[in-house]
Amino acid sequence: MRMFRFGLIVVAGILATRLAMAAASPPDTLPQFLNWLNSPNHQRAQSAALVRLEPSALASQCPQLVPRSLIGWLAVEPIVWSRSSHQPTAGSWLEKFSVERCDQIVTRRILATVDRHGKVHYTAMIPGETLANYTLEMRARGAIIRHAEIKDKCRDPRRLVWLDSAIVTPPDPNKSPDQWSEVWSGIACGVDFKTTLRFAPNPQNRTDPKEITATIIE
Repeated sequence: MRMFRFGLIVVAGILATRLAMAAASPPDTLPQFLNWLNSPNHQRAQSAALVRLEPSALASQCPQLVPRSLIGWLAVEPIVWSRSSHQPTAGSWLEKFSVERCDQIVTRRILATVDRHGKVHYTAMIPGETLANYTLEMRARGAIIRHAEIKDKCRDPRRLVWLDSAIVTPPDPNKSPDQWSEVWSGIACGVDFKTTLRFAPNPQNRTDPKEITATIIE
């Protein structure tokens, strides 16, 4: 099996960077976690999860999916590291990969979650180049689900398939580092859709006006 080449994750602005630093493993165990993250056993599990979690609508078009490199990771919940067993015993994090798909390089993200028995479970995130962290993706999904209920009469979220995400307007580090737009595509109850999302702080949020939210642009 090809060994992954570890890199740095590209995160969505200052918010995501702070989340990663706050929720990651303690500094003294972080190198051990990174070594485990890149271990052959974990890499085999990552590869199998990426292939297994590829949306069927995409897998049917191209069954060849070969992970090439782990671009990076971003903590979602605090990661608890066990010195005795040399592996995490709790926590969750996003893993972002560069993947070869039918001679094209694409991006895939999966959520890794450790259960109380120390077993790692994987959940698919939206394919593509989104800059959203876990929280922002869930907000964006919720906005699209509500939109599909009204526009397409698709009232069952389980019938929404997430296929791709692309950055339309990247964040400007000099003017608006916490604002950008993306197009998300998928299938809602058998109907293809493409939705433009604007990510930006919500000025109406009096508790945390810098908190980024996702809004559908009609």
